[in-house]
Amino acid sequence: MTMFLHILAHNVKYIIVYFSYCISKEIISKQFNNVLRVVIKVSKYFLVDASYTNGPGFLAPYQGTRYHVNEWIGNTPQNFKEFFNLRHSSARNPIERSFGILKER
Repeated sequence: MTMFLHILAHNVKYIIVYFSYCISKEIISKQFNNVLRVVIKVSKYFLVDASYTNGPGFLAPYQGTRYHVNEWIGNTPQNFKEFFNLRHSSARNPIERSFGILKER
């Protein structure tokens, strides 16, 4: 995760970052936790999937309600929960596509 955040922040290739982090797992874990603490302080909310629960700073979708973008084609939300899930899914979709692009590097 630390390497991923480094790639995002500095727009570098994976191989360059790999050699920078060829050190012990303990150091990587420490760096990851340091970065995560800073990200949590800076961010207001994190979009999480349904396997997580809502908590301070974490927003999960409503369970048992339409969620995925392809389920909304030709439909409009019927209540607040569906509207929230539509917005949650719409915000999360480009984030997941960005991860996919970075994995291909």
